Amino acid sequence: MNDPSKNIQDAICRLASAVDSLLVNGVLICVTQWDIAKSFIQDLVQKAKSSLQEVGEASGSSAGWMGDAERPLDRLGSTLLALTDFRNIPQEEVVSLSVQLTQQYRAFTGAIKKLEAVHKVAEPFYDSRPADSARRIEELWNHLSGILLDERADKKRRATAS
Repeated sequence: MNDPSKNIQDAICRLASAVDSLLVNGVLICVTQWDIAKSFIQDLVQKAKSSLQEVGEASGSSAGWMGDAERPLDRLGSTLLALTDFRNIPQEEVVSLSVQLTQQYRAFTGAIKKLEAVHKVAEPFYDSRPADSARRIEELWNHLSGILLDERADKKRRATAS
């Protein structure tokens, strides 16, 4: 028997995992400064948007909810794209973008939690994921601007040492 609640739960799990992948891998590629960083982030955003569409189809979600989830998702992508240039933008902007990324992620997770509550999802994604996973994401938020600024300072030190 096809359980609509389970279909919604599975679609939300894929979406939330895609967004966590966007976040973690997007930050990693920002730090590594590979030439493919921008296209890689854009690809991750598109994958997350495809997962968002799946959630919309599985849940019959309203345009309002879809917008509540899609806006922060778009902003996450835009902010990560801006952070690919973290070595060349003012320090204050790096800090501001890091804070914005955190706010956008929280807005996105809030939209997911609302949808799970509306559909009475048996195992909400963010409540059921391993504590270690949640802790690592939180640590990333707490240290993101420091990580980027330290990496920028290290590159400048290496450049002046050579």
